[in-house]
Amino acid sequence: MTRVAATGDRVIGWLCLVGLGALVPGLFLTFADRADGSGFRLADNAPWEQLWVAAVTGLAGLAAVCLLVPGRSAVTGRFIVLGICPAVVATGLSWAAFVASPEHGARSGFVLYEVGSVCLVMAACLSAVRLQDIRLVVPRSLPAAAPTIAALVIGTVAATAIGVRAELTADPSGADEVLSLAREVVLLAAAVVIPVLATLLVPRRNGAVLLGAWATSLSADRAFEILEPMNAPAALAAALAAALLLAYRLGRPR
Repeated sequence: MTRVAATGDRVIGWLCLVGLGALVPGLFLTFADRADGSGFRLADNAPWEQLWVAAVTGLAGLAAVCLLVPGRSAVTGRFIVLGICPAVVATGLSWAAFVASPEHGARSGFVLYEVGSVCLVMAACLSAVRLQDIRLVVPRSLPAAAPTIAALVIGTVAATAIGVRAELTADPSGADEVLSLAREVVLLAAAVVIPVLATLLVPRRNGAVLLGAWATSLSADRAFEILEPMNAPAALAAALAAALLLAYRLGRPR
């Protein structure tokens, strides 16, 4: 590994550490104002936000270890960060849309939460730049393309479920419409792109890491919806479970 490459990986690793270091305390500080003017903390939103922060910071911490500890696979760390990025962006936009509505106001917890999210997104952007170091692999036969076909089905089901859910919860009159729309676009694009990218272009084990990190972070992000008795969350849950199973199969030695 060249000195420039090692420096780049260290920067990504430290961004992961700063990101998780901002997200965790953001749970326990006053996050925003309610419509009645009183403040609330995300830690009071049990257990969903805690589950989300635990999943994302756990993955970010694992990525930091891979990137900063000698002898670990920096490539694995990069793909973990790339995998969690869509859910991090979507959740950050969701809370920004909440705070942007006229009856709410941002407090210190929100600021820390968004700082942590931005750090993780920056780490993902730098990781994407480093993809040029990865030897891309395109299947040359139908059996080799089978994981990509399965991933395309998974992504299509996930994207459809996300789209149906967005339509059911749409509020065209809200001041936060643009941010909410951006959030759904991020989730929809990731649902199509990440499963296919993970199985079509990158080596199998790297693809397993990317697919697993994406499915895990999105499961934690949408857990409260997945448990609702509706068809769309049930379909999303099935797609994410299938993605984790496919990631396991990709990661096994051939």
